[in-house]
Amino acid sequence: MSQKISKELNLINSLLPGISGQVTQDRIISYLIIIPEFIILILLILISCSNLCYSQESQVIKMSVIDCIKIALDNNYSLVQERTFLDVKLRDMKEKDRARIPSLSLTSTYGYTSKDRPGLATSDVGLKLTQPIYDKGKIGYEQEKSFVNYEKQRLKYIVKQNNVIYNANYYYFNMIREEKLLDISKSAQEDSKKLFDIAQARFRAGDIAEIEVLKAEVEVAQTQDDIIFRQNSRDKSRDSLIRFLDMEFGIEIIPTEELQYSPFKLTMEECLQTASLNRPELISSKYDIELALLDLEQEKRNILPDIALSGNLRYSIQNELLPTTTYQFLLNGSWDLPLYDRGKRGNLIKNYEEYLELSNLSYTQLQKDVMLEVINGYRDLKALENRIELRQKIVAQAQQNLDATQLQYKMGLVTILEVTTTTQALTSAKVNSLQSLIDFQLAKEKMALVTGMIGEPWHIEPADEGNK
Repeated sequence: MSQKISKELNLINSLLPGISGQVTQDRIISYLIIIPEFIILILLILISCSNLCYSQESQVIKMSVIDCIKIALDNNYSLVQERTFLDVKLRDMKEKDRARIPSLSLTSTYGYTSKDRPGLATSDVGLKLTQPIYDKGKIGYEQEKSFVNYEKQRLKYIVKQNNVIYNANYYYFNMIREEKLLDISKSAQEDSKKLFDIAQARFRAGDIAEIEVLKAEVEVAQTQDDIIFRQNSRDKSRDSLIRFLDMEFGIEIIPTEELQYSPFKLTMEECLQTASLNRPELISSKYDIELALLDLEQEKRNILPDIALSGNLRYSIQNELLPTTTYQFLLNGSWDLPLYDRGKRGNLIKNYEEYLELSNLSYTQLQKDVMLEVINGYRDLKALENRIELRQKIVAQAQQNLDATQLQYKMGLVTILEVTTTTQALTSAKVNSLQSLIDFQLAKEKMALVTGMIGEPWHIEPADEGNK
């Protein structure tokens, strides 16, 4: 039996010369002990690799433009900041709305005098209620001002939100642009490879010189170079979108939006009217005029008196004697009538009047700027509409020209130079057609932005503003 085992060991040693040392019976036993642990380790590695592969597959996200906008609105840090400022303005407005409610305060005093024997100890607790009757309109002024400031902050949030929505559209459709350009480059490469195969076949048949084949091979290499460039541009556009959405790098985004051309139906007059009514910057500028008017009116009222009604309920104890309770209601008024203030009040009124004039002037200038944006945007849209229709015709004509040229090349009527020229013309026409289609889509989003309507479905709901 032992001779049989030794023969088998010698056979193993002869078959496995790469193993250091001789395989003995003790080494085989030690291998048998290690093998189960080694198998478990291999299984763990396979499981972890499968999880890794699954996690990589789970990073592929199909995304529509609506999904893109939702993620941008949820993750944009500047919007979070503006929303926080909006909450601050809302709390301030609610506080000012409660200013006409009477204020109630608790007062308490304690005193001890050791001049007499025994000492005199006094203590009292009271409630004080104050109700303003006339305060020169200060409460109403503060309420109006807090409401206007809240509205201005809300409009500022909307401006930021509109810009986020437009940028989300821009990055999304720019990624689609690069995807489509890559597809065009791949299609051009397929055409160049077919042309190269035809050239090789004609060369073997003796119809053309070898230089024709070399030209076709150069064309294939050029299309490959263009694909490398387009792939890099596609990856950069995807990473730019991922960064804008504040997502993790490495995620593969597959856009699901289809590019469809639909003419812009509004007239320029309708666009101008829409912008004048809905552009948040214009509405905010109107509020600036209202604020300047509030400040001016309040300064004119500052010469009037202040009148308030106050009531006191007092509970007093003195040296543990019977406590006494007193009630007191007072109508207080104060009036500082400046006889001579070195022109201070007149200067303040004059300053507020000038601020009001500047606010009106700023609104007028902003109106003109908005009108110019709308007019230029409308002209861009109409120019792109004409270019889209023209370039689509050019693509169809270039395709027909290429088909005819390829047929002529097979028949030996033209050289490969004419084929490559028409192929490049078709590729250029497809690129131009795609560019105009994407630019038109972005121009429509730009028009929605300058008219103030881009974020209409996404606007925040107005918070509870209380009673103005």
